[in-house]
Amino acid sequence: MRSETKINPVITLVNAPDMSNKSEKHFSKPDHPRISIAYLASYLKKSDIPYSIIDGKYENIDSSTLVQRIVDKNPPLVGFTAMTPELVDVVELAKQIKEALPGIKSVIGGPHATALPVETLQEFPVFDYAISGEGEITLKELVTSYKDLTLLKNIPGLAFRENGSIRFNPGSKFVDNIEDMPIPDWESFSSAAAY
Repeated sequence: MRSETKINPVITLVNAPDMSNKSEKHFSKPDHPRISIAYLASYLKKSDIPYSIIDGKYENIDSSTLVQRIVDKNPPLVGFTAMTPELVDVVELAKQIKEALPGIKSVIGGPHATALPVETLQEFPVFDYAISGEGEITLKELVTSYKDLTLLKNIPGLAFRENGSIRFNPGSKFVDNIEDMPIPDWESFSSAAAY
């Protein structure tokens, strides 16, 4: 297991806990961490970008514990992944995090944001950015340039807010060769000793 870094993360990647008590074992209490977050983390690690991971479902923690852990880390960005059935929980968690850390920026990725990036930002103002498509390259570019609106306009696959409107940069950057992808970063999950 990787020891906690003393450097504050630039982003904390989050898989929201099951806040609606769906009681479906493989959904609310999975046996493994979320692989999409592990891939995103490995790409950030390869790029020397400090990050942290909290998988609320895998760790079986409640939202208040998760929010407090993010407050303790105090990152400028928090990233969520969500399939459509998880979106209500993710939106509620994002609201709780923004109440605790009003200056934090939030990004949503995953299948729902990929299918509906603009609509996701329109419907859920708690999110500042949405990533459509494979997220590794787009997330890395967002994390390194989120403070500069000019740079955001050049990131394919990114939807963001600009002067009260939502702008979407079509296209998405894909990893051409899967062999170029680092292996998923299982070590960054709190309870991933088996990996």
